[in-house]
This record gives sequence, structure tokens and C-alpha cells, in this order.
Amino acid sequence: MNKVAVVCRGKSLAGISFLPDDIDLYVLVNTFGNELEINEIGSYFMNKKIHHVVSRTPGESDSMIRRGQYTKYNIEKVIQPYTTHMKNPNDFSDGRENHKYFKYQEF
Repeated sequence: MNKVAVVCRGKSLAGISFLPDDIDLYVLVNTFGNELEINEIGSYFMNKKIHHVVSRTPGESDSMIRRGQYTKYNIEKVIQPYTTHMKNPNDFSDGRENHKYFKYQEF
């Protein structure tokens, strides 16, 4: 794998057609379901190799699951990067106490 495009939401998506044709992997970042509903964006990602990086915000992937987008776009992996330094998203005042409940995996 030589070429990876990290694709975030926002105004930069207007230039998606300027990406080179030989990208090996697209990494969609955070909530991306509404963007995939835009014809120019969704059609671009058809038949591409895609991974989806999500944060620890509860429910972030829910709309994509309901819409069947993981299947439709054949998203191969969902990645939730986190470290022992991140806090519990349901209790931002937890300090370091709750870190024992979250596992860390090296890649």
C-alpha cells in the first residue's frame, strides 16, 4: 500500500474529484454518514478500499449502520484509536480512574 487519502468532512470535500485515481486506501474520519448521502461524495467512494476511523463519541456510527452504508460501501475496517490517556466519553470528569476499563492495543 503506497497511497492513502485521509478524508475529513467539511468544505475540502468539494475538491474530492481532484484526488489522484491511484489511491490504495481511503480513510474516512468521524461521523461520515451525511456526507455519503451527497451523490457526488457517495458515488466517488463506490468500489474503493475504505477504512473508517471513529472517535469514542457514543453513537457516532449509528446513522451509517441504519443506512446500510458499511455494507453499501464495503467498508473493510472500523478503527477506534484510543490510548490510556483518553477519558471516558460518558464522564469527562473521570480523571485517570476509569482508564482501567479501556484496553489499549498496539498496531
